[in-house]
Amino acid sequence: MFVTIIYIQLYCDTCERFLADRLVEGTCPTEGCNYDSARGDQCENCGKLLNPTELINPRCKVRDWFFLLLFFISCVFSKTIV
Repeated sequence: MFVTIIYIQLYCDTCERFLADRLVEGTCPTEGCNYDSARGDQCENCGKLLNPTELINPRCKVRDWFFLLLFFISCVFSKTIV
């Protein structure tokens, strides 16, 4: 049996690669926070756990460019039923 899992991941055109959460930075979407340097996994200002796709104006920390593309990646995993 095969199970299809869809991940949403940000892609940097400049780096030409999909980026891990720690390589994404942007504005925290939490009302009242709006910290401009929130990471893709957590906001250092308010402490909220985040997904990189939730950030406002996400950008690559490696090159500091705004993202132009948002990709859907399909990963297929095999699952053995015992």
